[in-house]
Amino acid sequence: MPPGPPEISLDALLAPGVGARRAWWRRRSALVAAAVVIVVVVIVAFATGALGSSGASYRTATVTRRAVDSVLTQVATIEPVSQASVGFPTSGMVGSISVQVGDQVAAGADLAQLDTESLEADLHSAQAELAQAQLTLENGLHGQKSGSSPTGGSGGTGDSGTFSSTSSDGARIVLTATSTDPELAAAQQAVLQAQQHVDAALAIASTAYENAVAVCSADPPDTTACEDALDIALDAQKDVQTAQHQLVDASVAYGELLGERAAPDGDTSNRSDGSTPTEGSAPDSSASPSSEGSSPSSDGSATAQAPSAADLVSYQKAVDAATAQVAVAQQALDQATITTPIAGTVVAVNMSIGEAVSDATTQHIVVQGAGGLEATTTVGVEEVATVKVGQRASVTPDGSSKRLDGTVSVVSAAPISSDSTDYRVTIALHDPEVSINNGSTGTVNIVTEQSDTGLAVPTSAVSTIGTGHVVTLDDGGSTRQVAVQVGVVGEEWTSITSGVTAGQEVVLADLDQPLPGSATESSGNDDGDVMFPGGGGGGPTFRIGGPTN
Repeated sequence: MPPGPPEISLDALLAPGVGARRAWWRRRSALVAAAVVIVVVVIVAFATGALGSSGASYRTATVTRRAVDSVLTQVATIEPVSQASVGFPTSGMVGSISVQVGDQVAAGADLAQLDTESLEADLHSAQAELAQAQLTLENGLHGQKSGSSPTGGSGGTGDSGTFSSTSSDGARIVLTATSTDPELAAAQQAVLQAQQHVDAALAIASTAYENAVAVCSADPPDTTACEDALDIALDAQKDVQTAQHQLVDASVAYGELLGERAAPDGDTSNRSDGSTPTEGSAPDSSASPSSEGSSPSSDGSATAQAPSAADLVSYQKAVDAATAQVAVAQQALDQATITTPIAGTVVAVNMSIGEAVSDATTQHIVVQGAGGLEATTTVGVEEVATVKVGQRASVTPDGSSKRLDGTVSVVSAAPISSDSTDYRVTIALHDPEVSINNGSTGTVNIVTEQSDTGLAVPTSAVSTIGTGHVVTLDDGGSTRQVAVQVGVVGEEWTSITSGVTAGQEVVLADLDQPLPGSATESSGNDDGDVMFPGGGGGGPTFRIGGPTN
């Protein structure tokens, strides 16, 4: 048999050193037991509210008055500037020159300005053309000829519905029809929007084609750049074809609907002449409901003459073309003043008052600087309209906490290259003495919009529901949602124009809600609310929709 374990005698246990080990073990066991008791007490305290928490627990903020900035953040390259040649990015007549040779100028100072009288006249003319095109479309939707007032007045309500237009800094415009016949109004809207998409795609394709011609005609030729430019032009042309197919589909559907409205009871033909539109073709004016142009509604009453799909296409094309002209005229006016990106001495003024100037010429004002910095960045075509010369900006170099204040001094009038939709923006920095390595990068913040001191809440307190916005108010432990109107939206604060009053408490987070398992994971509750975690790893759970009582 194998030997068993050796027996340990009482004497052996009491041998020198063994007693010390046993005493250490007893002390260790006591410490572990005490730690377990502490953990249990803490858990019970949290569960029972012994640490000061009772009922629902929210993180809140007070509605306060403050200014709010909307900031565009980009990455910029910071470089020392020794000389700057500044010219007008648009054509016009020099109206005034603010400097002369030998003048000392600060960064961001005005150098010269075009005669804005002609530029403003061009803008007003373009705006008038746009207003006329909108009126023609609105009249057409009301079944009236161009030049007559729409039923119920402009923007009013007539037999065929209500109509409104939207415009924002040259954005393309489409009038919205809300007919007493919702299906007919929706079909009209589909045709208008489809034509709008065609016009936008054509504009992009035209620019891409011109860029491709310029790149491929370069001497010496750049084969790779030419191939890339041609690929972009081809893709743009495919987008045009897709938009055109969608327009055909919308036009055919609208024509068929007109035919159904015009057909007598029991007649299944799609058009007033008894024919059916050829598949894939857009209806013409013959798709109008009757020889008198009236279309009986579902209750048998006559409505105003409905325009054909071809009419809608023509009206929307005119609106889009006029909108583009307004955008061009507005941009020319915005770029009428040139400023210096650096502080220094004016060493040349290569233009005179009354002289006609154009972009891409040698008509510049040259500023020589002993030092100074500028930061250059790019912004996409979707954001360039929000960036204006003279806006406040700041740049924080990578690896530094020092913020350098500056001013937007140049916004390029064209993309940085033929195969790009990004525009170059130059920031004139105000501190010429700061020492930064040439070519350093940093984060640039451009204040694109700002509100005066008014009511504001943390941005995280505002939730979007559909097209509206709400905040959740904490009324001493009970909560309720209220609709609000928002103004300027910043990264940290959002201005509120109506819905709350100063001193009210808005809910930022429901601390009783569980955190999702990851930053990209959301959780819901039985009320259909959606919670998402706060930033910074392990923050409170934010609620979209907020708690209600």
